[in-house]
Amino acid sequence: MQIKFISHRPYPEFEVFEQNKILIHIKVDTETQAFRIAIRDNKRVFFIADEVVKKNKITTLLNEYSIQLGSLSKSKSDDNAGEIEFEGVQYTYSLNDDLRKEINLFERGKIQPILSCKLEPGQLSFLSEGYINYLLFSLVWYKFLTKGQPVFSLLAEV
Repeated sequence: MQIKFISHRPYPEFEVFEQNKILIHIKVDTETQAFRIAIRDNKRVFFIADEVVKKNKITTLLNEYSIQLGSLSKSKSDDNAGEIEFEGVQYTYSLNDDLRKEINLFERGKIQPILSCKLEPGQLSFLSEGYINYLLFSLVWYKFLTKGQPVFSLLAEV
């Protein structure tokens, strides 16, 4: 999978694609901390909220009705890793901002990623732009909707 920046201003937009087929379209409104996700026929609006719990910064995912769906917390020892909880399922993630520029999403306790997305060559870093939480929650939402279906079967439906 690859991530491509479509637009930077006024509302940053991204597409996640595989074999030139768009799987996820993401549009971010950083002022309201809202983002729109389109996956096939499923279109949703989500919000994120930052809070501090016991000196730990936690980012919470809320649906359009302000109901909490999940949370994200960065690792204390590594800024490029952390944990995501979504609808009771635990994930971990790692970010590589070196030449590979990729996001890896893992089921908790596993060493093989369940999703791996590379930033398209020539694109700006997703880490320095402050959009990483939106991208991580979007990838988890994609995984939730597809419930582990192989990517090639999803491409056939598009």
